[in-house]
Order: sequence, then C-alpha cells, then structure tokens
Amino acid sequence: MKTIPQELLTDISQLFTATLFKTGENPVSLRSLLELIISFMVVLIVSRAFTNFLKERLLVRLGIDEGNREAISVIIRYLIVALGVIIAIQGIGFNLASFAVVAGGLGVGIGFGIQDLTTNFVSGLTLLLDRPVKVGDFCGIRRIDGNSQKISIRSTIITTNDDS
Repeated sequence: MKTIPQELLTDISQLFTATLFKTGENPVSLRSLLELIISFMVVLIVSRAFTNFLKERLLVRLGIDEGNREAISVIIRYLIVALGVIIAIQGIGFNLASFAVVAGGLGVGIGFGIQDLTTNFVSGLTLLLDRPVKVGDFCGIRRIDGNSQKISIRSTIITTNDDS
C-alpha cells in the first residue's frame, strides 16, 4: 500500500512523462519540453559568458581593436546560439530533417514579413565588419553630432557634446 506522498510523487512523475504529442515516432512530454527550455537558457548563458571572455580578455591580448572585438564576439555569439539550439532540439528527439521543407516555406514567408529587420541586421553587420564608423569617431546624423561610444549589430550609441 502506497502512502499519500508516494502516490503524489507517482502522479507528478506521470504528469511529467506523459506524452503530449508526437513528432514522427518520438513522444514529446512535459519533461522533454522543460529540458529544451533549460537547454536554451544554458546555451544563452554560455554564449554570453564565452563571448564576454573573448571580447574582454582574449581579443584584447591579441591586440584587436574594439570595433573588431565587438564584431567577432557578436558573430560568434550568434553561431554558438544557433548551434546550441540545433543540438538542444535534436537532444530531445526532434528530427530536424523532417522540418527542413516546412522551415524553408516559413523562411520565405517570414522573410517577406521581416525585411526591415533583416536590412537593419545586415546594416549592423556591415558597420561592424567594414567599419566605416569606429568607436570614438565623430559623426553626425541629421542635426545630431557626437562621438560613437558603442557599435553593435542592432544599434549605435552616440554621445553628443552635451552628454545626451
């Protein structure tokens, strides 16, 4: 005869391992979804820690200037996250080959929807890699003049003469 705590633990265990849906032959449970979410969080933490180490320690020792350090670290962070997401998804049993056609179709549809975002992303990469503007350069945009403080893939921070 089971005690109430034992029955409760058994019920909770069954809740986490019960199949919610299947992807092909692979059952997906609440446990596998939680593993996926935790894996995503670990990937984000590891990518941030590694690229911060890379940008602030290793690339400084190699004598690489700040603009290139930022560009290299951003590109490596995106690669680590993409690879981590693929590994995490495959780790819980998803077969990514079966999603290739669907992802291609979604990619085209989403691509039309986020053209501006993609344009800004590519422009940010161009600023980071070609470096027409470097950190510390004096630049003007419309009627705002100042020094560039930080250039990243999504934004450029400019400090004006009156520190605004």
